[in-house]
Amino acid sequence: MLRKESLTKKVIPGIYILLFIGIFAGTANAGNGLNARYYNDDNFYRWDWEAVGTPDALQIDPYIAFDWFGGSTLPSAIANDGWWSADWQGFISIPTTGTYTFATTSDDGSRVYIDDKIVVDNGGDHPPTYNPGTPVTLSAGMHPIKVKYFESNSGPAQIFLYWTVPGEIETIVPEKVLFTENPLISVSIATDKPVYSQGSKMIVSVEIKNPTTSSVAADVNVYIKSTDLGLNVKKVSKRLTMAPGFDKKITRTIPIGNLGQNNFNASWYIEMRETTAPFNLIGEASATWQYLPGVAAVAPEPQDIGNALAGQLS
Repeated sequence: MLRKESLTKKVIPGIYILLFIGIFAGTANAGNGLNARYYNDDNFYRWDWEAVGTPDALQIDPYIAFDWFGGSTLPSAIANDGWWSADWQGFISIPTTGTYTFATTSDDGSRVYIDDKIVVDNGGDHPPTYNPGTPVTLSAGMHPIKVKYFESNSGPAQIFLYWTVPGEIETIVPEKVLFTENPLISVSIATDKPVYSQGSKMIVSVEIKNPTTSSVAADVNVYIKSTDLGLNVKKVSKRLTMAPGFDKKITRTIPIGNLGQNNFNASWYIEMRETTAPFNLIGEASATWQYLPGVAAVAPEPQDIGNALAGQLS
């Protein structure tokens, strides 16, 4: 089924531009870890687990198994003075449907969220403390994961994230199942050829798939870009929710009207981002094309092509 919010058609003088998002199934590659954010402030999570702020350091951590008084290294921008916070966000690949138990050992507090639900609450100021969460049933596939942590007061600082897979013993959650982005979701935009002239036609194909067993929400931003026209403007921003099994392919033929007497290069750029802070990138794509008006082209209306493109896409 094709949702209306996934397809935006806007009028430009003499041209209809079809902007689209394609989501493709694929085989998940080995994981690359989680997006990590570090803050020089223990109060960030010590008093408010839902706090939102600007991180002092960003990096990708392959897994969560740190003992900062036992050899682990903090980002250089973070003072290891006993007063700081961190969080990790991304996706975890659940290998089989079943019941899983997550746990942390942390000094000081930590929390773990799967599918935006708390599965481990190891909060409070305390020495290294092991705390297993309540077992949860998860379907096979990708699930959002978030881990929050704070270090308060001087002394040991550590956090370890564990899981128990059905039928196996507890281990550190390994890098191979942790992803900064959902690897089953990508973004595609394409045109049938690279060059168009006045009076020609552009053929656009659209394919949208969500092969996972979970609904996926994303904020979709569309930009018009052209160095020749001095254009780099976000003109479309929509929220898209893709239900499990979301699958549709369409094509459209778009007439190219009068875009003037001058050649120019342009591109459509699409990005999909998570709907909650820090709005991590899920996927992105661009498609470039060129306008060559031809010898019979006449002056455009209006004359300023850049303004025409940007203004008509509001």
